[in-house]
Amino acid sequence: MKFKEFEKVIGYESIKTELERIADIITNPEKYRALGVNTPGGVLLFGNPGLGKTLMSKCFIKDLRRTFGKNFNFFTQRKPKSFVTHYFISLSTI
Repeated sequence: MKFKEFEKVIGYESIKTELERIADIITNPEKYRALGVNTPGGVLLFGNPGLGKTLMSKCFIKDLRRTFGKNFNFFTQRKPKSFVTHYFISLSTI
């Protein structure tokens, strides 16, 4: 299954591939349970501000046909000393 929302993100091919794999596990759980794969409890994106973490997380959630707040918990943590932003998308409500 090709996820169309990730076409909005330029570059970051390895990260997009991982997020597409996780999205495929969530959308086809029976296939992966037969292989012994557990559904992940969440996804953590971290890095410097302005690198596209918010865009990637929004594309990830849209490809899963979910909305912010309803099925996902979206946390932001800014550390002023290191200027690193963390995003955690909880997948436990699926």
